[in-house]
Amino acid sequence: MSNPEEIIKVTAIEVSLARDLRHRILRPNQPPDACIYPNDNVADTGHFGVFQDGLLVGIASVFHEPQNPGLADWRIRGMATEEAVRGKGYGGLLVEEIIAYVASQGGKGIWCNARTGVMGFYAKFDFTPHGREFELPGIGPHYLMIRPIF
Repeated sequence: MSNPEEIIKVTAIEVSLARDLRHRILRPNQPPDACIYPNDNVADTGHFGVFQDGLLVGIASVFHEPQNPGLADWRIRGMATEEAVRGKGYGGLLVEEIIAYVASQGGKGIWCNARTGVMGFYAKFDFTPHGREFELPGIGPHYLMIRPIF
């Protein structure tokens, strides 16, 4: 996963730390306000960061936002990693942290609108696509992906 000398840490973070990466990586051609999500400040929302040697290199948020009643009641949104650390497993650490968080909240399942190019990443964590590919204006093609909490 990483160099043995590197110190990797996944932890809950304040949403303000997530917004810079959201903007730079996920929505660079949109105004910074596009990275403020409606559920960012809800009490049970979780914001998580992965740090490499003390530097924030990846983020993800999870909201209690039912998509399909009885199937998926939590949503991953704003997941991003710095380009320099992609492929090192840091995104996976974030997903595992989110799965544990949702399970601790009694969640039944997790969903996300996954960019078409990263469907394989989510499939590694038992997410499956539902429906057809769709376009998010200004962002690109996506699939709805759902994962039950086992």
